Amino acid sequence: MPGMPDTARIPPWLKAKKKYDKRRATRPVRWQMIAPSAMERRSVWSRADEARFDSPQFQAQLLRAFAAKQPRAGGSTGATSLPTPTSPAEASSVFSKDVLQNFDILTKSAKVSYDEIARATLTGDMASLSHIKSIKGLLASLQKINEEEELALRERQGQGAPLQPPELFYLQLVDEGHLSERLRCLLFHFTRAEVLDQARKEQEVVLAALSAVVSSQGLTQLTQLLLFILNFLNEGPTSSPAYGFNLCDIDKINSVRMTDPAEGGTLLDLVVRECQKSHPDILNVITELEPVDKATGADEKNRKSAIQSFRAEITKLECDLDSLPDAEPHRAFSKTMLPLLQEWTQKVELLERGEGEIGAEWERLRVKFSLKGETPKPLLSSLATFRGDFKKVMDKNKRPGSRKKKNESAC
Repeated sequence: MPGMPDTARIPPWLKAKKKYDKRRATRPVRWQMIAPSAMERRSVWSRADEARFDSPQFQAQLLRAFAAKQPRAGGSTGATSLPTPTSPAEASSVFSKDVLQNFDILTKSAKVSYDEIARATLTGDMASLSHIKSIKGLLASLQKINEEEELALRERQGQGAPLQPPELFYLQLVDEGHLSERLRCLLFHFTRAEVLDQARKEQEVVLAALSAVVSSQGLTQLTQLLLFILNFLNEGPTSSPAYGFNLCDIDKINSVRMTDPAEGGTLLDLVVRECQKSHPDILNVITELEPVDKATGADEKNRKSAIQSFRAEITKLECDLDSLPDAEPHRAFSKTMLPLLQEWTQKVELLERGEGEIGAEWERLRVKFSLKGETPKPLLSSLATFRGDFKKVMDKNKRPGSRKKKNESAC
C-alpha cells in the first residue's frame, strides 16, 4: 500500500507489531510513514509502547468513529495581487528623481543644515546622524549616484552654472575623498547592524523551540498514541504495520474527519477526548510546545546566507577603514568606526556559534523522531499549527455541557 513502510528489512531491536482482529473495515489515515530500515535506534519509535493505549473500549470507539465510507472532495483557494504604486517624476537636475525626493524629505524633516550633515558624515558623528529621520534613505541615495552624474555636476560647476543645494552638498562630500568607503560604513551601521541583532534574536527563538520539542514528554507520549491509532485504522489485508510516522504530518490530524455522524469532528477531537479521559499527562503538550509558535517565521537558509554576507561585508569595511588617510577628517571617522567594527565582528562570531548550537539541537531532535530534512522550519511550522488546533479543541471540550449537547442532538 502506498505510504506504508517496507517490512523486508526490520531491525531486530524494533518491537513486533500486534495484529488486530477488526470486525469491519475502517477509514485509513494517509500519513507518510518511516521505513523500519530508516529508524534511529535511539528514537522514540524504537521503544514505542502502543499497548499502553490499547483497550477494547477505545478500539470500539475507533471502529465506530472511522467506519469505512466514501471520501469527500476538498476545495481550493486563490490569491489576489495588489497594484504597484507609482511615484511622480522630477526634473531640472542632474540627480535622479529618487535622489531629489530623498533630499526633499531631508530638508523638510531635519532641523540641520547641509553643512552640518556634511560634517557629521565626514567625521562619523553618529549622534548627529542618528537624529535625522531620513538618514538611511539619504545615505542610500548618495551611494546610488553614479560616475556619469558626478561628471555632469563637475561640468556644470566648471561652466559656472548654478547648482542646487543637494548638488553642492554632494560635491562637498566628494571633494574630501573616500566617500564610497564612508557610505559603506555608515550604511552598515544604520541598516545591517540592526539586522545582526534581529538574526541573533531569531536564533534564540529557534533554539528555544527546538529544545522544547526535544524535551516535551507530552509530545513523546502523543506520538505513541497516534502510532497505535494509525496501525489500528490502517490494518488490512494489503497493508503493513507502521513503526513510525513523519512528525511533519502531525498538523494533518485535524483534517482526518470521523465518518460516524453521531461522533462528528476530526481525529483531533477524538484524541483530545481520549487524553482528557485517560491520559491527562499528554495535555501538557500545549504548554511544553509554546515556544514553537514564536519560531514559525524563522528561515534558517536565509539566516545562514545573511551571516555569510555579514562576514564578507565586514571584511570589506576593514579594508575601507585601512585605506583612509591618517589626516582629518578621515582620522576622526576611523576613530569612530573602528570600535563599531569590532562590535560588529563579535556579533557575527556570536551568530556563527549560534548556528552551531542550533545544528546540535536539531540533530538531537532528528535522532529522537528519525527525521529527515536540512532545516527544522517545516517541522516547527507543522507543530505550531497542531498546537493551535489542539488548544482550540481542548478549550471547546472544557465548556460545560458541550459534549453532552452534541450527543443529545445526534440521537
